[in-house]
Amino acid sequence: ERDVPLAPPAASVAPTSALARLLVVDDEATITRGAARLLGRLGYEVSTAASASEALAILERGEAFDVLLTDFAMPGSSGADLLQVVRLEWPSVATILMSGHTGDPAVRAELLRSQTVFLAKPFSVEELLRAVERVLAARGAASAGG
Repeated sequence: ERDVPLAPPAASVAPTSALARLLVVDDEATITRGAARLLGRLGYEVSTAASASEALAILERGEAFDVLLTDFAMPGSSGADLLQVVRLEWPSVATILMSGHTGDPAVRAELLRSQTVFLAKPFSVEELLRAVERVLAARGAASAGG
């Protein structure tokens, strides 16, 4: 694995929410490790899970998260299944769905059905940060609005 030094993000994508808690779910360890390392360096508190069932176990233990970032296609339960449960049981958690299968009708259907931000794989550091900040800003506006 090549350790690429990360340039500081542009001011427009710098975190505005200090220490927001994120749960990153992907069966590809390189995605979870990379996202956790990057977001952790930027001041976010990040936990990871390798499957939807592992993510649900973490949530059911009572750990609170601001954002759930999940892959769509995973062995066992899909990211769509996970999002459906999270929206019902933990509606205050903002969600981001990532997938390399941007043309997949199931991915498009999930995005139409939900208020989920989409992040196409592979994504850049800036795209990841913009997605996280977008959902955190929307979450803050929703909670401020009542």
